[in-house]
Amino acid sequence: GTLKLRWSSSSASEEKSEAALSGRQKKILYRCKQRGLLELDLLMGTWAEENIRQLDDEQLNDLEELAKEETPIVMKWVMGQEEAPEHLDKPGSVLRQLKAYTHEDVKNFAAKK
Repeated sequence: GTLKLRWSSSSASEEKSEAALSGRQKKILYRCKQRGLLELDLLMGTWAEENIRQLDDEQLNDLEELAKEETPIVMKWVMGQEEAPEHLDKPGSVLRQLKAYTHEDVKNFAAKK
């Protein structure tokens, strides 16, 4: 599918691009890619890889908090099946960006079938 292709195509330049990240960013990115649920690994890991350099400190804190949450809970928040805590789900937040990214990806995938 689309996600797998995007994921593997970004892996080739991964080592080069990760060299420019801070230690904290690398740690958060790793946690986003290693959630334990393939779908969330792909969604969260790919989104983080594409956006982590542009995040401000508050957004980086939010992404780190999301990365520490239990995988099934984060998946429910991202898919809109459960409400997330207000401090994480506010306009412009990492979670809102991740939700928009996820729904756009699902829509694009469905359109190709």
